[in-house]
Amino acid sequence: MTKLLTLIILFVFTNLFAQKQFTISGKLDGFDENALVKISINNAPIDSVVLVKGGYKLEGKLKEVPSSVYITVKNGKDYHSALLFIGNEKITLNATKKDFPYDVKTSGSEYDEMRYKYAQFDKDYTIKRREFLTDMMSLREQNKWNDSLQKAYWGKPYGKITALDNEFAKNSLQFYQDNINSYYTLSLVNSYKTELSKEVLIDLMNKLESKYKKSAYYKSIMTDINTEKLNIGDSYIDFMAYNQSNKKVNFSDYFKGKYVLLDFTTFYCGFSLESIPVLDQIKTNNRDKLEIVSFYVDKEEIGYKNFLLKHAEDWISLWDKEGRTGGTYTKYKIIGTPTFYLFNP
Repeated sequence: MTKLLTLIILFVFTNLFAQKQFTISGKLDGFDENALVKISINNAPIDSVVLVKGGYKLEGKLKEVPSSVYITVKNGKDYHSALLFIGNEKITLNATKKDFPYDVKTSGSEYDEMRYKYAQFDKDYTIKRREFLTDMMSLREQNKWNDSLQKAYWGKPYGKITALDNEFAKNSLQFYQDNINSYYTLSLVNSYKTELSKEVLIDLMNKLESKYKKSAYYKSIMTDINTEKLNIGDSYIDFMAYNQSNKKVNFSDYFKGKYVLLDFTTFYCGFSLESIPVLDQIKTNNRDKLEIVSFYVDKEEIGYKNFLLKHAEDWISLWDKEGRTGGTYTKYKIIGTPTFYLFNP
């Protein structure tokens, strides 16, 4: 009886632990032997392996479920990536090189089917827009670009790219309305909430079933709805976060008769990293009248620690540990990094 009880407890514990992890495994055809396969979130690596006879297995744990992750295959000098939307689940992913990025499909995920549906919806638009941009850049390189071509591609409302974007925006809204009761669609609306009117967002949130209103995406969207966009001349929005010593502080603590430059940043953005030496120089040259405060936007602690190593020890770095669905990120209407706000004394 004791041995049986021990086995039952061990079985239950093992299964509970397994549910808090994800595994993605299968076969990837058309790639070189030992090509590197990795899974990442917000460019932060989670796990990586090499292909052995096309087979692979990736494992990890997502703090926020479900989440968008990228699976990437480095094949020689080429990179092939596809977006997935998963939880801590056991997932099978079999694909070929030509399936990347739009036609990669999983099985075993509670959440990823809607991501695949949207990828098919998005595919034609993205390919066509890329063709237009390639044509445009070719004309520029040949010094053939002129006002007539500018109007033909970007003129309102019938320029090639403008008309395509307008049609896609209309169709996207219809997709949101038809599929709002899914975590993936809700995550899409959260990502593009700054491009949608408050009335549209309210209408979409009113259509949500109750279980989706417990998600971080819903809370982020509602925070956006209830927060007015900052305009030139407006006061800052105060918030609490942890400083580099892991002490909870207020943003308002740094207003001491100086200008304050608020820098939304992350370790996983090339432009953010490029801005660091420039910010260091600005601080050195304006130490008496300017304070620079960096706010770290991602949840992954390893990224935050690596970011701290990029700056001097006395650099002011704040982190609320909530990531891109957190209140601070949302209230400041951030859509990418780096983003800067300058406040006067």
